[in-house]
Formats: sequence, structure tokens, C-alpha cells
Amino acid sequence: MKTRIVLCLLLLINTCLFAVDTPPEYKREDRALNPLEKETFNILKKKFPDELLDAKLKNLRALAESREYLTFLDKTYPKLAPFKDFEDFDSKVTPPKDRYLQFCQDYLNIETAAEITDDEQFVIHHISTSSWASEASQRGKDKPPDLQSGKPYRLGPVIAFKPIGKEILKRREAKLTAFTALLITAQAHLNEDIRWVKALFEKHGKSDACRQIAVQDPMLFYRIIYTFSTDTTFLKCLYDPVDVDAERRKRFDERYGTPTQNEKETQ
Repeated sequence: MKTRIVLCLLLLINTCLFAVDTPPEYKREDRALNPLEKETFNILKKKFPDELLDAKLKNLRALAESREYLTFLDKTYPKLAPFKDFEDFDSKVTPPKDRYLQFCQDYLNIETAAEITDDEQFVIHHISTSSWASEASQRGKDKPPDLQSGKPYRLGPVIAFKPIGKEILKRREAKLTAFTALLITAQAHLNEDIRWVKALFEKHGKSDACRQIAVQDPMLFYRIIYTFSTDTTFLKCLYDPVDVDAERRKRFDERYGTPTQNEKETQ
């Protein structure tokens, strides 16, 4: 009887680890570049005329740190400007608060976007970015970003256990595991981001598509160059991704065994 209970618990854990609920709505709409974006696009194309997707993504990183691009960011987010570099941008800018509203409603007892405080949005966004990067790097068969040479350290999920994260959970009377559910949100956002990037690649070609991503969605542009170390891993994530859930199940089963295997061993 005890063995069966243990096996059922392992199966339950396995299911919880890998099952993904219906993801929150997150859709990208194609739109034309606005005047500032179009002007910057042309400036960047003139400054970086070569293929942007080189082997080590050096051209994308150079574009992100260029004075022309940082000036564009200053103009786009004037209340948070100036930005000394692209990392400074990432540390200051978060998306509109309705981006994570579904998660907040489901796990933090928040009903409207207006109720989400700046510190809550900051924590949620940075945990989500780390979850997005972890999932994307695995799909592209890349090293985790925090193990890649030269990549900055991100608080990521650790921020949930810092005073700021603990205070949010206490304030919202939320479960200690609430932030782990952001993986579901991050996966849903990644899937839609991939769809959009592939559509841009097909319509505009890789280099112009990367320029468009840089000016239309700097936060996604940051996630791409933070997550991937090469063009190969980036393109693999887009077109030939590793089945991350299957890999997780395999590692889980190798460590704990499948219920059938464990049952046989106890007979």
C-alpha cells in the first residue's frame, strides 16, 4: 500500500511538472512602423548594412549598444531615459501591466491591471524573462544564459525569495509557489513570439526582420540577444526546437523511474 502511495505521488509530481494549463491570451498584431521607428530602422540599416545574424550574434549586440539605438530608446521611453546601455534599459523598462494580468488574477488575487503595483510588475516581468530565456535556450539546445560567457547575472526566479518577492506574496495573501506558475505564462509568450518572428523572417528576410524587432519590441530584442549565444541555437529554437517537456520527463524518469518500473522492482 505504501509503495502504491509513493508511486501515485511521483506520478502526480510528474504530471504537475510537465502539464501546461490553457495559457493566457497573448497575441501580437502586425502593424506598420511609426515615424520614429521607421527613421531609426533606416539609420540602423545604413550603420549595419551587413547580415545581422552572424555566427556569434556580434552584429545584433553591436546594434543594441550603438548610440543610434540607445538614442531611439531614450526617445521612446523618455520618462526612464537616459539609458547608459542596453542592460540599463532592461533594468528599468517593463511592459504594460495588462501583459501579466491573467497571471495576477489567477495567482495573486489581483482583479485589474490598475491594481498591479510597480514593484509587483518588476518582479513578475523579471521572473518571466528568466523563465522565457530558460525555455528558449533549451529549445535551441544552447547553454543556459547564466552559464554563457559574458552574460550578465539576472535575479530571475531568485527574486521571488528576496524581501521584495516575499512582501508581494504576503501582501496579496498568495501561495509561496505562486511565482512558479509564471513558467506557463512565459511558455505561452515564447510560442507567440516565435510565431511572430518567423512571420517577419518570411516577409522581410532575417536582417530586416531583426531590425524591425529591435525598433518595434526592444524587450523581445533584449530577450533574444540575452538568451542565445549563436545564430544556430536561435534558429533551432525557431525551426527545429528540442521537445523540452519530453526531455524533462526523460530526466525525471531516469532519476525516479517510471511508475511501472518502480512497481516491478517492489514485487
